[in-house]
Amino acid sequence: MTLFSLLLLLAPLLAAIMIIRPSWPEFILLVLPLIAAIAAAFFALRVATFLGLGLIGLLIGLSTINIDAEERGVINGPITEGLFHRLLRARDNTTRSERARREHSLLAQGRPLTLARLIAAECVVLSFISVFVLA
Repeated sequence: MTLFSLLLLLAPLLAAIMIIRPSWPEFILLVLPLIAAIAAAFFALRVATFLGLGLIGLLIGLSTINIDAEERGVINGPITEGLFHRLLRARDNTTRSERARREHSLLAQGRPLTLARLIAAECVVLSFISVFVLA
């Protein structure tokens, strides 16, 4: 493997470090999946493994989107008009502390979801890079 190939494999990690400037525990959280993915790419025998790595990344990404949408209340079951008006009234009648608590929980959950999205993006990008570099 050439130096260019190795740097190409490390490019998603370097991009993630420059984007979010992680703390040490977050850095470890970013590095371990990438090292595991690179090891899987080294020992892969068929392109299906690379596609599987990309599929795992897509599943992680879709899971984070689903978690974020559920927390924000975007995903709901069927709602009748009366129930919809009651929900709007209940949202308007919430106290300031309840609104602040909800916003704080959304902000607190944002950083881990961003890390999960970056790990998912690393897996997908590494899948594409591995097909061209190592296959």
